[in-house]
Amino acid sequence: MSQELKLDPTDDVGQIRCRLLDAAEILFAEKGFAATSVRDITTMAKCNVASVNYYFGSKLKLYTQMFAQQLDYLRDYRMNGIRKAIRDHGDDLTIDELVRAFAHAFLEPLFDVSHGRRTLELFMREMLTPKLPEGMMYFQMMRPVSEMFVETLTKISPELSHDKALHCLHSLVAQLLLVVQSQKMFASLDKENHPMSDLCAVVDHIVQFTNAGIHGYLEEEKE
Repeated sequence: MSQELKLDPTDDVGQIRCRLLDAAEILFAEKGFAATSVRDITTMAKCNVASVNYYFGSKLKLYTQMFAQQLDYLRDYRMNGIRKAIRDHGDDLTIDELVRAFAHAFLEPLFDVSHGRRTLELFMREMLTPKLPEGMMYFQMMRPVSEMFVETLTKISPELSHDKALHCLHSLVAQLLLVVQSQKMFASLDKENHPMSDLCAVVDHIVQFTNAGIHGYLEEEKE
């Protein structure tokens, strides 16, 4: 194995690992886990076949590490969106502003022309044929984001219970996921026939709808 690795004499460990992770992201998104061979990955990464086992231990561990990067990126992007809203508005932060900040932070990385499309493909393939360790997606990405959103929302509206705040977030995420899926499903249609062609208007509606729903909960709490 060590002799094969000498085929990459000019690369340090970090460079080789990055090339393997980048190649894995592209190929797993395009072809899926089962249809992507180690040789496919190493050919694209321009390193030898032994490098996957040497640096990651197996194709599955490379997949897991590649997905971990995706989860970290989305988690940080969404949490930073909430932090920015808090920083910009301070104690005057409203429900509308929080929901809007989260909606944009949720959608923006998924609508990136190249990386966003690959991320969506990776998530769809993982949902259909799971390969990640159980709970990884929840603990690494979903729970930290949920905790920050709920904590912020209940600070804005202390009368809103934790469970109701969490349900509000779940409803918001479900609406945003529908937007993501619709853009993928109807990408080939022209704007006149696309049911959600005006993305800005759709996001505005989701924000207003969610805001109204949360205020409805608040009115119930007062009764």
